Amino acid sequence: MTYAVNPDSTMSRAAKWIGWTVIALVLLIPAVVVLVDANHFRGTLSRLVTEKTGRELAIKGDLQWHLDWPRIRLHAVDVTFANPAWAQEKLMIDAPGAFVSVDLPRLFAGTVFLAEVELERAAVFFEVAADGRKNWLLDREQRDEGARAAVGRLQLREGRVHYDDPTAGTSIVAEISTPATRPGTRRENDPGIAFDATGKYLGLPLSAKGTGGTLLGMRDESIPFPLTVAATVGPTSLHLQGTVADVLQKRVLDATFALRGASLAELFDVLDLPLPETRAYTISGHLTHDGIEWRYQKFTGRIGRSDVAGSLAFTEGPARPLAKGEMMFSTLDLADLGPVVGKNAAGESASLRGRKAPEPKGGSATRTLPARPFNRDRWTDVDADVQLKAQTILRPQALPLERLTTRLRMRESVLTLDPLDFGAAGGSLTGSITLDGQQEPIRAHAKLAVRKLLLAKLLPTVPGTEKSVGHVNGEIELVGQGDSVARMLGTADGKVGLVVDGGRVSKRLLEQMALHIPEILLQQIAGDELVDIRCGIADFVVEDGVMQARTLVLDTDVVKVSGTGSTDLAKETLNLTLVPRPKKPSLFALRGAITVHGQLGAPEVSVDTSRTAARGLAALALAAINPALALLPLADSGSGKDSDCVALTRQTQAPWRSTAVTQKPQKRTPG
Repeated sequence: MTYAVNPDSTMSRAAKWIGWTVIALVLLIPAVVVLVDANHFRGTLSRLVTEKTGRELAIKGDLQWHLDWPRIRLHAVDVTFANPAWAQEKLMIDAPGAFVSVDLPRLFAGTVFLAEVELERAAVFFEVAADGRKNWLLDREQRDEGARAAVGRLQLREGRVHYDDPTAGTSIVAEISTPATRPGTRRENDPGIAFDATGKYLGLPLSAKGTGGTLLGMRDESIPFPLTVAATVGPTSLHLQGTVADVLQKRVLDATFALRGASLAELFDVLDLPLPETRAYTISGHLTHDGIEWRYQKFTGRIGRSDVAGSLAFTEGPARPLAKGEMMFSTLDLADLGPVVGKNAAGESASLRGRKAPEPKGGSATRTLPARPFNRDRWTDVDADVQLKAQTILRPQALPLERLTTRLRMRESVLTLDPLDFGAAGGSLTGSITLDGQQEPIRAHAKLAVRKLLLAKLLPTVPGTEKSVGHVNGEIELVGQGDSVARMLGTADGKVGLVVDGGRVSKRLLEQMALHIPEILLQQIAGDELVDIRCGIADFVVEDGVMQARTLVLDTDVVKVSGTGSTDLAKETLNLTLVPRPKKPSLFALRGAITVHGQLGAPEVSVDTSRTAARGLAALALAAINPALALLPLADSGSGKDSDCVALTRQTQAPWRSTAVTQKPQKRTPG
């Protein structure tokens, strides 16, 4: 005889069986909780945890429980949980009292989830071993990141928390206190905790105080934990006020965040942000973190004497984080850029948290060009794409820079400023600068177009130029190598070509250069006037850091000034000679060459006194014979000839064909 099996009937019976089982458990659990003393299960509970983790859980005092469906709440007295054998402390947790809330539906599904944990006057020790093991991981080897206690909310009252990671140089002790409330209860208006922490963070001394809500270590990001912290880490002070959630996983943060310190570079050790060295700063903004991206938005502050504002975002990338955003300076003090490009500000130390920065060869006291090495070891730590703008530039009077706009990008240790736009002397310097940190030493390439610089603003400290009319245009292209600006320029090849095509310049200034005594007196009496400029050419070829003048001329209707010589960027010295030649006859001219020599930062200008003295002695000798003859040595026939301005301008504008630096032999090291 055969029997047909109805699948639907079988499934129906199974569903009914499961349903009755659940009902039986629901009815049984309250009965067990009411009728059975929880202390009967102390040994069983301790044994299960010890077998699972290899570390002893001891409940030395009373154990109580009560049902609060869908959870069962346990209260244990005198609870300890051991550390693994490698830890410095014997116990990880030592609590006179502990309240634990277990989620029953998850327990029936095979998962132990502690919805709430509250520890009274507990001492908690967190520790990281030298080999990376962490004592809060509950597998027997303490290596499985998934073997964590599944805790929804952790509340600590009147306790102490230790965190120790000797490999990272971090050891922190935090004392936690809370207002007096009845243990095991929650109050909506509970003012929460206060904490006071001391120790070391990444090798830096740490001191912190703050307050927070009643819940710590929350996994539910929908329940924010209020937090206020004031701390100092080494030389950096910080203040944070806002909320944090899901601390163990995403670390969701939404807070105002203020920083103050001696240099932004110090944040590399504090926050792992590879920022450049700067002057002292103070900055405040809105800091958020969604588990993937950090955002510092609408920040404002000062760096040195510069006002800064903007927004930055830091996103984890496949190889390194990416910093993206914008920084705007309403006022940028050019001296504040000194540490960025490798130059110390006056009176400031090159040290960072007591570590002395590398000193350039030959010292830095007499250098004009920035000589401190770039810290390119940190270029590999981050990529960047940041817009930089400065509306007004504070700078020395002799340097006519007015504004700055550029896009700074760092990718795989290659830093570019492109496009780069400096407002200067009413015109602009535009182009790009590339520093290739993948090369050893750094390879630099700068290409700039000079457009419409106003003569009247170009030399603001030179008397007689303020009324000049005309534009300066040209091209600058340099390639060099080195780990500082000074070394890059000291090994540079390229060209510098500047042209003034037309315009007008002070006649008094020109007569003073030519030492035309009567004309100078006449200009003093009658007043200065402007004369036409036929052309002005400054054409330098640069080889191995030496700028050799190929053409140096200022040709006007009155005087033609020709120049020769060079500038050694490695030694930072000048050696230029300017020879004025009048185009009109003069009866009394102490004509002499003008030399510009000495250090780049403090050049000396002088007249060739030997030639001038010889003309004067000749005039005295002839005057002894006949006073009328005395004018002969002092007379000037006006031998200055017009320059071929078209040809010279064309030569200056010819492009420089560079030879790749990598194909050149190793150059000298400027010292």
